[in-house]
Formats: sequence, C-alpha cells, structure tokens
Amino acid sequence: MVSLMRSSSGYKKAQFFILSALTIVALMYLMGRWINASTIPDTSSTAVNSAPFIFNDIIEKTLQTVKLSTDCLELTYNMQEYSTFVKDFAAKNGYDLRYDYTIAPPCSGADKTSRTLVFNVTMSSSSMVVAKNFTSPWP
Repeated sequence: MVSLMRSSSGYKKAQFFILSALTIVALMYLMGRWINASTIPDTSSTAVNSAPFIFNDIIEKTLQTVKLSTDCLELTYNMQEYSTFVKDFAAKNGYDLRYDYTIAPPCSGADKTSRTLVFNVTMSSSSMVVAKNFTSPWP
C-alpha cells in the first residue's frame, strides 16, 4: 500500500509540474503579445498623407531642373514642361497644385546671362495646404 501512495503522489507532482510549466509559457506568450502590440509605431497616418513627400519632391526637382538647363531657351522650355508635368501629376493624385514661376530678366534668346527664378508653389488637398516661395539663381 505504501508503494501505491508514492507512485500516486509522484504522478500528481508530475501532473502539477507539467500544468504549471504550460501555464507559465502561456502567460509569457500572452504578455509578450500584449507588450509587442503597444511598441509597434503607427505609421499609417504618414502613408495615407503623402502630400508633404510629393511637395518636397516637386521643390527638389524644380531646383534640379533649373540647375541642369544649359541656356536660357532650354531653361524656359524645361520650366514649361516641368510645370505642366507636376500639375498633371498632382491632379492625378488628387491634389490642387498652384505652380507659378518668373524668370527675371525674361529670356530673349539662347544666351547664358545670369538670371533669377522666383517660385510660388502651393499644393492643397481636402486635409492640408503646403506652400513655399523661393528663388533660385541661374546659371
């Protein structure tokens, strides 16, 4: 009879150990999931609102277009083409773009006389408005 009690007692201890181990693992797993969910940053608002990124790209490529133009006629042509392109691109993406520029003094030929370009760029959507006025020397 004594031997039966020892094996029954050992069986209960083993069962308690296995259940305890499973409970601890389950609790650690649940705590890890709970903690991990709060540490992931929410970047969805940035992905949904791409206006600042598009606007900054327009400004950057504007300056690059000015820099790459070799003479005044090319500068005038490049700026007209780029203006048309960005207005169409903004409209396709649901933005209202006002892209105004002035070349001072105006180009009269294929000369390479120093000029200043003045830009007024405003992009708006239903949720925001981004604007920038800036100048760029040429060449």
